[in-house]
Amino acid sequence: MKKSSTWIDAYGAEYSADRLTLLEGPQIPDLSEYRIQEGVKIIDEGAFNNNTALQSIDIPDSVTKIGYYAFGECTSLQSINIPDSVTEVGGGAFWGCTSLQSINIPDSVTEVGGGAFWGCTSLQAINIPNSVTEIASDTFNECISLQSITISNSVTKIGDYAFMNCISLTNIKLPNSIKEIGGNAFHNNTSLQFIDIPDSVTKIGEGAFSCCKALQFVNIPQSIKVIEARTFMGCKSLSNVQLPESLVCILSAAFLGCVSLTTIDIPKNTWFYSEYVFADCTSLQSVRFFTLHHHCWPPASAFAGCSALKEIVIPRGDKNVYKLLQIIYKVKLIEM
Repeated sequence: MKKSSTWIDAYGAEYSADRLTLLEGPQIPDLSEYRIQEGVKIIDEGAFNNNTALQSIDIPDSVTKIGYYAFGECTSLQSINIPDSVTEVGGGAFWGCTSLQSINIPDSVTEVGGGAFWGCTSLQAINIPNSVTEIASDTFNECISLQSITISNSVTKIGDYAFMNCISLTNIKLPNSIKEIGGNAFHNNTSLQFIDIPDSVTKIGEGAFSCCKALQFVNIPQSIKVIEARTFMGCKSLSNVQLPESLVCILSAAFLGCVSLTTIDIPKNTWFYSEYVFADCTSLQSVRFFTLHHHCWPPASAFAGCSALKEIVIPRGDKNVYKLLQIIYKVKLIEM
């Protein structure tokens, strides 16, 4: 069937005149299965948007691109096989596919757009192939059933909010290829217990692990020079943190509300001047500074609400500089 410059199949799906692009999915109500025409190269933006009846889709191996929001809010779609011909999965391509339990991403795919699987609340496992170099922002945001993820050693960056609110993820192994972890990348991963950050990582964004309430231990590598604002804020189970000697500064509220933290050592090269860095760490009893930067010493708010704080260990000869902290927090100053 023809309609102006397009072609329409028996199910009401609209294709470009040359049949290389699927413009709009089938129009038959309650159609649960559909096979895209052979020879199609592009599934256009929003082609199946809000098709709530579709449970199964057959994509031919001629397709090279799945467009932006192509299957957005296909809430009955349970599984999908992406053929080896596909090189690009557009942003939000499967956004809100709440019944999608499994999906394969073949090695042919080199780009997965931001928010591609945002809100796929039934998705349990995912494998990132060797062809992908970046996990874009919001890619798996709100994937609340995601328990297992394999990240290949081709990936160099995890974008902002990439795994935000993945509340079923208990652990994740980051490959040595990762150089950057974006802001809020793992925010509110409430089941995450351990994270080993490889030496390849040079930047961890603001709030990257904030509100990871089950996180008990984190390894911060020597490659990190700055702990950004709110990086570990609200990590209520975090009891062991070893700050690297490479650390230059710790920014605002980085460890605010880490109520299980009992001791902390501030490395000798670290500038400590931001507000509320360890505020409300109610179990914190001892803080040790190895060097004091006289022009950049901790503000009074740095330990606000640290009701268990008993002592601050400081370099010999610097006692007068720390006198204000002793007065405010009523703690013992001990010279090393």
